[in-house]
Amino acid sequence: MGCVFLLGCGSSQEEYVGKIRFVKDYKKGLDLAYEAGKPVMLVFSATWCGACQAMIHDIFSDDEVAEASKGLVNVFLDVDKTDKETVKKYQIRYVPSVFFLDYSGEIIQTVGNDRSSDDFIWKMKYMASRHSYTE
Repeated sequence: MGCVFLLGCGSSQEEYVGKIRFVKDYKKGLDLAYEAGKPVMLVFSATWCGACQAMIHDIFSDDEVAEASKGLVNVFLDVDKTDKETVKKYQIRYVPSVFFLDYSGEIIQTVGNDRSSDDFIWKMKYMASRHSYTE
């Protein structure tokens, strides 16, 4: 199976999806968010999902979106490969599903139907500025 729109495909726990660096492990992502004091962008996707592939191509490949994503810990999960407990926790009924979380995994905001690059940039910057923390 090929890696559509992925750079650096392999077995590592981090990969580029479009131009955004994502962690591919939910628990590791939360740990990294805690360590870095950053909120999380959690994306549920599937290789067979046309809307998911469009989001990767149209939004996650945008340079400004990729730059804004650096203020977050980004976690990308394939619903067919991730543990069912995580899918159940976030009540995933369709993909793509995108959430902004705090480091404990609590939902701060759900991304609705407006999935434009401008909307993602605004939300990412807002989350990074309002929900980052330092101890």
